Amino acid sequence: MESKETKLVYTPKDIQKMLSLSKSAVYNLIRDGSIPSVKIGHSYRVGVTQFNQWCKDNAIDKIPACDMGSL
Repeated sequence: MESKETKLVYTPKDIQKMLSLSKSAVYNLIRDGSIPSVKIGHSYRVGVTQFNQWCKDNAIDKIPACDMGSL
């Protein structure tokens, strides 16, 4: 039986793919605090739960990829 790992965090690249945004747009949203994230070393990570809530709060939960993260 195959087990599928559940993601706990997204990378900016994951978010870029889900929202069809440019790399710089995603980083701008992260840096200005619009998308909640944590910085680990030189890398940003976004919690799946926080991202899903952000989608709902910003009325973009209708985007299929944003609906509970499809990555």
